[in-house]
Amino acid sequence: MTTAIETNKALLAQLFEAINRADFALLDPHPGFYETRQYVPPMHQLFVNWQTTHMQQIAEGDLVFSYGAVEMTHRGPFAGVVPTGKRIALELWSLDEVRDGVVVQHNSASTWADVLRQLGVPAFQPWPPRVPGTLSHGVDVPAARQQANKAAVRELLDALSRGTFGAAVVAAGPGELSDRFVELRRAFPDLSLTPLVQITEGDLVVTRAELRGTHLGPLYGIPATGKTLRWEFFCLMHVADGVIVAQQSSPDWNDALAQLGLLAM
Repeated sequence: MTTAIETNKALLAQLFEAINRADFALLDPHPGFYETRQYVPPMHQLFVNWQTTHMQQIAEGDLVFSYGAVEMTHRGPFAGVVPTGKRIALELWSLDEVRDGVVVQHNSASTWADVLRQLGVPAFQPWPPRVPGTLSHGVDVPAARQQANKAAVRELLDALSRGTFGAAVVAAGPGELSDRFVELRRAFPDLSLTPLVQITEGDLVVTRAELRGTHLGPLYGIPATGKTLRWEFFCLMHVADGVIVAQQSSPDWNDALAQLGLLAM
């Protein structure tokens, strides 16, 4: 018997594939995709042959998290770059609320800054490269352990927010993430991270959080602007025996760079 959670996951997978095909009419009954309906269609004029290469979903209650990596070919002028014919990769993290088969809220982050790096835009060459990939995980996890896993992730995120990167934080799993936060804190010395929503399935935990900070230092080569930003951060973490052993994460750089006046979508 198909559960409501499985149905919701299938719905989101279907909608993301519709976006790949530019079949945007399928999004119209879902108010959560209103902004997507506005800005994604023009991207299909600039990038063609969209294909999902990675997809991972977890869900809890009415919330569905989806991670996906999409390959596409650069066929139109974008951000001052003439068509290159390059096959580039874009990653997406999204957290969607589904009510009675309708997506009523859609929150997401995607890696267009990394797309600009892949296209050779000079200002984005220092941008850290992304490696798409899904996380392995177990599924038979007691509810009490799932709640403990959420707490372990919150503890890590609190350490990242405070800038306390001890040996437990710079472990094999979140080591890359702590390195990224070192860079973030150089650019935003007053950086804070506040978890907003967490969901768990098996031994995976998803967190949607808010970042706040003042841009007082260089950000991957971008000079300080003095602007105060609020933007979101998404992470998917695998917790085993109370230890975070792997993670995939990204701030919503589209929003942050737009606030800095450096990226218009």
